[in-house]
Amino acid sequence: MASREPAYERQPVFVTHQDPVGRAEQNQIAQADLAPYGMADQVEQLWLLDQGNGTYALACIPFCVHGLALHDRVRLSDDGRWVTGLVEPSGHRALRMLWTPTTDHAQLTHRTARVKTEIATAGLLSEWRGRHVAIDLPPAIRPQPLLALMAQEVDAGQASWKWADTEPFAG
Repeated sequence: MASREPAYERQPVFVTHQDPVGRAEQNQIAQADLAPYGMADQVEQLWLLDQGNGTYALACIPFCVHGLALHDRVRLSDDGRWVTGLVEPSGHRALRMLWTPTTDHAQLTHRTARVKTEIATAGLLSEWRGRHVAIDLPPAIRPQPLLALMAQEVDAGQASWKWADTEPFAG
């Protein structure tokens, strides 16, 4: 695998994970280009755990990259900077939600608190980045109350949501 450095028209914007759910002492960070998903000049930094066989397991829940989820095994470019392919899916799914911008911060706080409560009640892992949440759904888990609450937010025009696996990974 050759090193794959995307060409950017300007300095890339980095989507980072401040508190990855799989943070460990020996994590590695690699990047995923978000241009294939309509986010030119943006890069997501993904936390990884070395599997010791040339593959790495995702140690975070992707906010933007498609086709990847927590614990999926991936391969990296020769220089170790870029995620270049999915080796083996974990069976987990990532569900993402983004609240619409608002000047009513009390309302946004209330709405996000309700979702945080449902995530905790369902015993799920999540990562937050401002108005954006990425939720890990392990195999065979369908937390209906959380999904219903998220649908209410979307129906009210307060948020949008998307499964991360609606498009394949385009490494």
